[in-house]
Amino acid sequence: FFKKRKMALQKKDFILSKINWLEKSENIYNIVKNLDLRFEDCIFIDDNILEIEKVRKKIKKINTIHIKKITDAKKKILDDSRFSKIIISKEDKKKYNQYKLREKYYNFVNKKNKKNLNTEDVIKDLKQKIKIINFTNLNLKRAEELFQKTNQFNFSLNRYKSNQLMSLNKKKQYELKMFSLKDKFGNHGIIGAYILKKVNDKVLIVDFLLSCRVIYRFVEQFILSKISKKFQGKEIIIIHNKSIVNSELISKFLTNKIFKLLNRKKRKFFYKINFNKKEINETEKLFSH
Repeated sequence: FFKKRKMALQKKDFILSKINWLEKSENIYNIVKNLDLRFEDCIFIDDNILEIEKVRKKIKKINTIHIKKITDAKKKILDDSRFSKIIISKEDKKKYNQYKLREKYYNFVNKKNKKNLNTEDVIKDLKQKIKIINFTNLNLKRAEELFQKTNQFNFSLNRYKSNQLMSLNKKKQYELKMFSLKDKFGNHGIIGAYILKKVNDKVLIVDFLLSCRVIYRFVEQFILSKISKKFQGKEIIIIHNKSIVNSELISKFLTNKIFKLLNRKKRKFFYKINFNKKEINETEKLFSH
């Protein structure tokens, strides 16, 4: 059908398709959850106002566009400010391939789960490699993009601009790093960052964030184990500024036994990280070197 009609979009342009007789709201819900997106960051477009109302009723936070005539579709979408893009970054151009890698990962995990393998063995089979990277002028735009756009697994929700990051990077008591991920399926690029502050015998992890594309793959645990190993003997504290957008995934992660709640000031939570040598070694074994 796509080829026959010589459509501008082809089947390969779609990351995830749901073509069936289920209600649109159910399919949309499954797609958004599968891609680890937020409903408020998605737009549902339809030419049938009844379908739009049905989806709105089931998914309260979703954005919608009603297009009465199909001939008006292009203009209506291009004129909508929610689709406006001032700068297209290198990372933007990689998004399609990155989501395809994610799809391969989920298919791989589902096959492994059918064999009842334990999680650690599945992660080892992925042959994941993490590289910790310094902040430089070359990757500064990507750093800014991570801090501006990452919501769900972002401990602080601090929205730094490039100049603020460079300013922090020049201060001796701060350490700013990003990290990239490769696995057996390909290169996921730079997927996370952290900022820590050294204060006497303490290390405060002021910011810690990770793309939802690679969540639940022990990446977050690996990075924290590396920080613990580097600053052995010091008290390591991570700060969580809790909000609606970053509470679900992080709260689940904080149930890990390595975290101990020290203090709370309104919506700001302070956790001590307790990694022993055995736990650090076990985490490192899950990754390729």
